[in-house]
Amino acid sequence: MYKPSAICDSSVLIIFAKTGHLTLLLQAFQKPLLIEETVYQEVIEKGIARKARDAEIIQQRINSLEINVKRASRIFEIPSSDAGEEATISLSIEEKPDFVAIDDHQGRVFAKRFNLVPIGSLGILKLLLKNKIIGRKQALEILSDLLKVDYRISSKLLEEFKQAVEKNSDFLP
Repeated sequence: MYKPSAICDSSVLIIFAKTGHLTLLLQAFQKPLLIEETVYQEVIEKGIARKARDAEIIQQRINSLEINVKRASRIFEIPSSDAGEEATISLSIEEKPDFVAIDDHQGRVFAKRFNLVPIGSLGILKLLLKNKIIGRKQALEILSDLLKVDYRISSKLLEEFKQAVEKNSDFLP
């Protein structure tokens, strides 16, 4: 089965690690999953300094070469975005992955301007369902886990996703 390539922003990495579903994130995409050096600094270096368990979990996946860290040659400035989002999009412009895994709305809009295909945490769940890596019940359980760790999503999108899962609709990432 073909797996798409992706470059991942910090928010997606953190939320999947915090919920214990980092393995599923990695199963959705070609290995290694790429992250930009700034994202590494945000997630790992700052996370370990504050003793965040998710930082340790992600570092283990970097050590096992399931996640690679790469530096973008140029960082674009994106209004209303943080350094990690800017770096993720900048590396994606260079590498041209199938997807840019990013939850931030402004970052997703900016990615589209460069003909990149953004995919958020919810889109990743859809991709996992479409590829039969998870089932409907597990998708809803994972969504519940994401919401418990402050995953922000509009109530409209949340309801649309739940209804699509319950109706077993075809999913498109």
